[in-house]
Amino acid sequence: MLRDIKKDELDLNSNILDNRHMIWRCWNAFSALEAHKRYFMREFVKRRDLSENELKLLALVACHNNLKQSTISKFLQIDAGNLSRAIDRMEEKKLLERRACPGDGRTYVIDLGPAGKEILNNFDETLLSRIWTYFDDSLDTDLYEMMISLEKLDHKLREERELYERYQRMKGKR
Repeated sequence: MLRDIKKDELDLNSNILDNRHMIWRCWNAFSALEAHKRYFMREFVKRRDLSENELKLLALVACHNNLKQSTISKFLQIDAGNLSRAIDRMEEKKLLERRACPGDGRTYVIDLGPAGKEILNNFDETLLSRIWTYFDDSLDTDLYEMMISLEKLDHKLREERELYERYQRMKGKR
């Protein structure tokens, strides 16, 4: 286990080994947060007639209105048939609503249904009240800065992954 590093111990002009150490510490923190998230999600969905994937789907749709099923399928890495069946089940429970895409009757857009909004509001209130107790008044600024940094990192990693996958496809065509 890595020991905690005090702020005054950090050398901003540190060498590459120190930077690698900090990257590994970040990686470990992300892994721990992911484990906490999975635990919290399992406990949350266990008390409702909901699966973890359904909660993920609700959260994605809440963040992006009028998503096409094909976009959801790519983002969540779920094949179109399984996604369609999941959306059917969720429509029956009033968690999601499916509408024909304006201008293209062959595709559908997905929005939150009334029950889906209620579940996410409950999830948000439960999660936020739990997390809020661990931070001080500087949370808003800290979260904003962290979100911007993580979005940049996500963007760069997605670019790198796409380049790697494109390279692998080209290599396979030889």
